[in-house]
Amino acid sequence: MLVLDLPDQAVPPPPSSACHFLLPARTFQPENFLLAKIIRIPPKEKPLPYDQLPGSSQEDREKVIKLFTLLGTHSKTSLLFSHFNEANNLGDEIEHIHPLKLLGCLFSCPGMQKHMDNVCCDYFKWKSFLEGHGNHSGFLPNMDREMKKNNLIRHLPDFAKEVNIPQEKLDPYFQNQDWLGLLKFLIYRN
Repeated sequence: MLVLDLPDQAVPPPPSSACHFLLPARTFQPENFLLAKIIRIPPKEKPLPYDQLPGSSQEDREKVIKLFTLLGTHSKTSLLFSHFNEANNLGDEIEHIHPLKLLGCLFSCPGMQKHMDNVCCDYFKWKSFLEGHGNHSGFLPNMDREMKKNNLIRHLPDFAKEVNIPQEKLDPYFQNQDWLGLLKFLIYRN
């Protein structure tokens, strides 16, 4: 039987090593030795600037405007019976858009504030926008997801410029993660 005596302290890997592991101190016996896999952690991706976030293209902006114009100008009955497939397909096509780019598009385009007011005043449209439906995730979970990834606050200055609102007025909503309050503020400002 082979017995290895190791010191009580494990020896750290050299500083240049990308793999970090510690061997437990004490005695090893071959029958108790476990093989381990080395897990490689990919390097963190460099964060995108605001103007390169998903939803920055003119094509994406046009789809957002088309969808929210459709939602803001048609009743829920009309949407359900006449425009359901169109609205659903547009929803699929804009699913990838960063939530701040979505808001930036909606609140920097003339007339869209009124359409968002109409969406906000209809329980079913509003709930669907906020929470999602079917295979579409909603605005609130998207904001929470991006906040957890630390991908909101860094874009606040550029977002504030896009919607033409002083950043100081938007800061409390982001600090408190009050996404519903942010939406109401954007819809009912002026």
